[in-house]
Amino acid sequence: MGGIGKTQIAAEYAYRYRSQYDTVLWLRATAEQFAPDILRIATLLHLPAARKPQEPSQLVRAIARWLREHARWLLILDNVQEAIALDDLLAAAGTGHIMLTTRVKAIADLVSTLELDEMSPEEGALLLLRRAKIIPSDATLDTAADLDRILALALSHVMGGLPLALDLAGAYIAENAYTLACYQAEYEQRRAELLARLLSSLARCYWFQGKLPEAEPLFKEALVLLEQALGPDDLDLANTVVWLAATYREWGRYEEAEPLYQRALAIRERHLEPGHPTIAFTLDGFAAFYLRRSQLAPALDLRQRALTMLEHALGPDHPETAQCLVGLADTYTQLALLVHYRSLTTQRSNRP
Repeated sequence: MGGIGKTQIAAEYAYRYRSQYDTVLWLRATAEQFAPDILRIATLLHLPAARKPQEPSQLVRAIARWLREHARWLLILDNVQEAIALDDLLAAAGTGHIMLTTRVKAIADLVSTLELDEMSPEEGALLLLRRAKIIPSDATLDTAADLDRILALALSHVMGGLPLALDLAGAYIAENAYTLACYQAEYEQRRAELLARLLSSLARCYWFQGKLPEAEPLFKEALVLLEQALGPDDLDLANTVVWLAATYREWGRYEEAEPLYQRALAIRERHLEPGHPTIAFTLDGFAAFYLRRSQLAPALDLRQRALTMLEHALGPDHPETAQCLVGLADTYTQLALLVHYRSLTTQRSNRP
């Protein structure tokens, strides 16, 4: 299940045993990330097939051929989904090692498996206490104060023994210099809000890993909790709205993304003073959405507005202003390419 620690264990294995391999390759085997990662790996291996446009299946065969011709390599296939064809890669396992993580039983049945369960209350409590820096990183559970141990066991149970959720909770406690008793009291008073912090943080982890199907339901659940706790127009929930919009944007689900961007922008414009940098960031994200849809006119308008706001609020030399300027330049580049393409098309159509 999500949040159980599959990816972290694969990364830890690669780190601990890196001296046994000459080459370590990491491939995100999801529908969204497989093709770009395959091209990236083929490029890193300097394969001729990467120098010209190829179908992913052709690149897979080229990589598999490289694997069969070399030894001392480790290939990690992370978050393998059913739609991904692995036969060519798995067939090359004789000269190196392949590790895969997956939530699909049919895929797991193809290889030797190690199933991961939720942490026991004791394991979860120990992780929480160490991450919160209440006990040293090498300490055991019995070294904790009695009250801390009892509270940590209770919180571990509440969070379902999910390592990532416990890690995030521990980081929150350490960052705010809380005691476990203080955190539990706040959790009881603001249960929905804190749970929505945890869910959004977990979703962002998945988002940055390209695991959009895992991120979407977590963002949606966090949004429902925040709406119930704070109301539908609260400024704090606008951030989750933007992340959910960005998830749909990256997924290509544009019809679902657009109203979310509009909602987030409306909330922030109602609560913040005109020209606030957060409004500019929202405009820039909205522009990226339009750019994905090749709607260059609204993208250009939004990025110009965002740049004007950031130059006024942060100054022309601020990094955020520079980032917006890069986005605006990219928009102009795509606009120029579109104009050039249309010009060529017109010239061809006018030929006798």
